[in-house]
Amino acid sequence: MNSASIIIGLAILAAVILPFVILSIRKRNKDYQNIQEFINTGLKYGLELSETEQWSDRLLGLDPVKRKILFRQFNNDQFTETIFDLNEAKSCSLLVTNLQTAGASQAPDKIEIVFKQKGNKAVENLQLYNSETDQVVYTQFEIGEKWTKLINDSLR
Repeated sequence: MNSASIIIGLAILAAVILPFVILSIRKRNKDYQNIQEFINTGLKYGLELSETEQWSDRLLGLDPVKRKILFRQFNNDQFTETIFDLNEAKSCSLLVTNLQTAGASQAPDKIEIVFKQKGNKAVENLQLYNSETDQVVYTQFEIGEKWTKLINDSLR
């Protein structure tokens, strides 16, 4: 094999791999910027988010000192933000609702963190996944387990 063939092979390999590397770097930078902007939004609400999580079109952050959660969900170019006050909660649990199917396998319909409130207040849900709006279940179940543990640890 001569050196010209090696150079041409390396150039083709670089041309194939380089777009994937660039896209990966851009996505990582965009995710970092989203989280930084989310943390700054938390500061506007008086929250210092020490723990954050981002997946698909949602962001979640916890201020363990003030015991509050900031949740953001994007809808096209707009988003909604909800603050959950853990001072009003007794506990939380992960609720997975499955679709009713004829076969033996079940697909999740909704994955939610359910807050049990103190007193006779209504139960609040933080929806991590909804089959009507989300296309694929990625890591929402693992995220739900992690955050349920974090929240319950903050409630103690």
